[in-house]
Amino acid sequence: MNLKAMTLGAGLLLGSTAASALNIALTNDDGWSTPGIQALYNALTDAGHTVILSAPLDGQSGSGAAINIGALEVTRRAENQYSVALEGGEMGAEPATAGAIGLNLVREATGMTPDLLVSGINDGANLAAATYLSGTVGAALHAAGLVLGG
Repeated sequence: MNLKAMTLGAGLLLGSTAASALNIALTNDDGWSTPGIQALYNALTDAGHTVILSAPLDGQSGSGAAINIGALEVTRRAENQYSVALEGGEMGAEPATAGAIGLNLVREATGMTPDLLVSGINDGANLAAATYLSGTVGAALHAAGLVLGG
């Protein structure tokens, strides 16, 4: 499936009227500036959703649900778009960490609990045993743990 088809699918899935607009945190494991996440950000915002993109500074594929402990740098790259890096800004944070920061940024921006964390569009397949190593999947699992764990 190509990028346009995935973006269209996400747009159709999450398309809305203003009455059903969602507050969404968006992350990935490939980096905040990659074409996939930018296309998804545009599709979601064009559909009327409030979206805060918070993703690693650079690619962090294969990190699973790992999180960072220690100082981080959160840098505003564009309106509602942030990169998350380790202190010093030379290496991206883990996707699960960037997603958790995105959930907090949505809360700060809207004053409401986020409705959804979207993790992707992913560059590459997350199939079979590779699913357990995926930073894209790990960010979603971590977010679910934050929500379900209180």
